[in-house]
Amino acid sequence: MDFPTKEFNAQYKLLVVDDDDSVRTALAKALSLQGYVVEEAASGAEALALLRATPFTLMVLDMKMPGMDGVAVMEKSRDIQPYLLILVLTAHPSVDNAIAAVKSHAVDYLQKPVQTRQLCDTVNKLLQMHLERVNKEKLVDAIAGAVDSWRGESLPTPISPIVTEDEVDIFYVTPISLDKTSKHAMVDGAPGNRVMLSDGECLVLAYLMENPNRVLTARQMAYRLWGNDTMDSAEALGLIRPYISRLRAKLPVLKAHPKILRTVRGRGYMFVPRKAGN
Repeated sequence: MDFPTKEFNAQYKLLVVDDDDSVRTALAKALSLQGYVVEEAASGAEALALLRATPFTLMVLDMKMPGMDGVAVMEKSRDIQPYLLILVLTAHPSVDNAIAAVKSHAVDYLQKPVQTRQLCDTVNKLLQMHLERVNKEKLVDAIAGAVDSWRGESLPTPISPIVTEDEVDIFYVTPISLDKTSKHAMVDGAPGNRVMLSDGECLVLAYLMENPNRVLTARQMAYRLWGNDTMDSAEALGLIRPYISRLRAKLPVLKAHPKILRTVRGRGYMFVPRKAGN
């Protein structure tokens, strides 16, 4: 399934990771000819450095590389860009490889040697699925914002954190306490409600909790947390939204009380402390 134009494809940034120079260059060139913006990495460490520096939509990843193998790259990449699409390339498909890919949420795999036409068709298909998912998420955000507007609900006045046990690492904003050192979040002080967060999830939640009742844009968050001031609003939102989704999934209180972590339509996200008795 092809996208309509190369200009349309140019909105997607892809990363090709393979230690074989000839294979990597050929795959990157084929994808570039489709109109995609493509960068290359010759090792797992180089790939992770690029992922930390800029958002990518999809990574084409060789499973077997010297040093850090594909499984390790997939696991570490999830903490950096949790919604990154990963297309695995493997010369020797096996049950173990399949299990590792599934656990790391790879969206598909191709057997090497791979034909460039097959690669391009697969990438197009995966990005079409990605586009449909993003459009659904935007619709949900828009509906939530419209409902708030229809109810006539005003935004709360910014306040300081309710209780601060340690100005840097440990603090509490009803109903969540967060230890930034151990990366544990706890709801209502109950040990049974303790949740381990990834590095990125912890950073995002901490910044929101440090600024209760303040609307934070995705660009503000990307700059404050990763020092990236070159992203446009769409790129920043693509980086931040997955962390918001994962926090809502990990912390049931955010589902039971969705207005604690609010999406403010057209503006950003806001942490609203829960009132006593609610």
